[in-house]
Amino acid sequence: MGLPVVINRRRGQPVPELDDGIVQTVDNSKLGYLNALSNLINDDVAREALGRAAFSEAQQRYAPLRTEAEYAKVYQRLLDQSSRAVIKMESM
Repeated sequence: MGLPVVINRRRGQPVPELDDGIVQTVDNSKLGYLNALSNLINDDVAREALGRAAFSEAQQRYAPLRTEAEYAKVYQRLLDQSSRAVIKMESM
């Protein structure tokens, strides 16, 4: 997904994409990052679980067929808007 596996906790509104257990959030401090990275280095089970969760999320959210369908929807909306604008201009 192009995201780091350890990030600092966000203040304010949460980022929904990061609430699925695909990253480890820490206090924004050297110690927070040190502890998280040390844990991932030393805990094979935790590291593997985080990796599997991120992989699964990427497969669900960014699978080629799903991405293609979402792009097609965007293009269709743009075409529809463009067509309506042309029809409106022609009726003037």
